[in-house]
Amino acid sequence: MSEGKIPEVFLRGCGLSDWEIESAKLYNPDLTNDEIAKIQYRIYELRATQALQISPLFISYSHQDKSFVDKMDTMLTEKGVRFWRDIHDATAGRLETQIDRAMRLNPTVLLVLSKNSIQSDWVEHEVRTARELEKELGRDALCPIALDDSWKSSPWPKRVMEQVMEYNILDFSKWEDESIFEETFAKLLNGLDLFYKKPK
Repeated sequence: MSEGKIPEVFLRGCGLSDWEIESAKLYNPDLTNDEIAKIQYRIYELRATQALQISPLFISYSHQDKSFVDKMDTMLTEKGVRFWRDIHDATAGRLETQIDRAMRLNPTVLLVLSKNSIQSDWVEHEVRTARELEKELGRDALCPIALDDSWKSSPWPKRVMEQVMEYNILDFSKWEDESIFEETFAKLLNGLDLFYKKPK
């Protein structure tokens, strides 16, 4: 028996909501009455203010843009938005198979466009896979954002870029400015909430 000590990252990856993850802590036999009361209050708080009901995200990015993605990671976690990124969530096995499986489990692909990502064969593969997923799901799966303008002269095949440019691409080029980042992040969340909701 786990006694309420299963890592949150694992539970989140299993698809549990924040309040269900908090509930799992009640299985710890060493909790004091005060700790139990605090957990129960937190469960109530989490159920009353449910996270955005968007489809879980797959973050497609170049590892050279890790600082930006780390910041995005923190903000998405704070808002209760589920996501998969390979630095945390990859397991043993063939990488291409893992990525394809992760995309199907997290069917909204947050594509981070930058001078680094447009040079990445992996990111290009993920864009192509996202477009295939859109055909299967019959809805948008790709959600591109940009750290700079270099994507406008991307070496990717013309048809792939034409498909990417069908979307409104949010500009995160000034992401290191806290107020600009928060304003653009709010626009991203609103768009995700409007266009990428979980199917009912």
